[in-house]
Amino acid sequence: MNKRKALRLIRERIAQVDGLPENGDNEWQARTASSISHLLRPGSVEYDRVVELANDAWYYHDTNEGKSIATLRHRSSLKNRLLRAEEYVTHFGPHAEPKPNFLAKVPDVWLGILTPLIIGGLCTLSYGAGVRSANVDSIELERENRELRDTVMYLRVIPPHKENTDQDTSGTGKGVEQPDSQSVRK
Repeated sequence: MNKRKALRLIRERIAQVDGLPENGDNEWQARTASSISHLLRPGSVEYDRVVELANDAWYYHDTNEGKSIATLRHRSSLKNRLLRAEEYVTHFGPHAEPKPNFLAKVPDVWLGILTPLIIGGLCTLSYGAGVRSANVDSIELERENRELRDTVMYLRVIPPHKENTDQDTSGTGKGVEQPDSQSVRK
């Protein structure tokens, strides 16, 4: 049930409190407690107060005004309980039972057996994927290395251009004399 419907149900019940007969309506109390207790979280104070609603008895004592003081107190107690339930639903929304996941349906023995098998299988798959990836990278690296060696093999080393210093620049046709090694030592 959504929040809007839950609040409408509680407000309808609050409006019905004033129309209850003087000697009470135990059937109304039981139906109200049953329907509203489904909207509240079990164990909460509001839940406990609404559940007690079904067990509360009406006290009827005539007074001078024709209405019982105990009955008026009981009606205000009913309204207060329902108002607190309304406040709870307004702030927290109607209580919904948690839905069990699929592992809750699996027996514990199966979980004890399946968990290590699944973890081991995942580790094996990840190891295999890592080894395959490393092998592919190694093969690609070897291919690139072979291509680089083939490329380097076809390269020729060209010696740098060296000018001949033995040529005559004076225009006489004679070459420049080179000092012999014996005269330099002296």
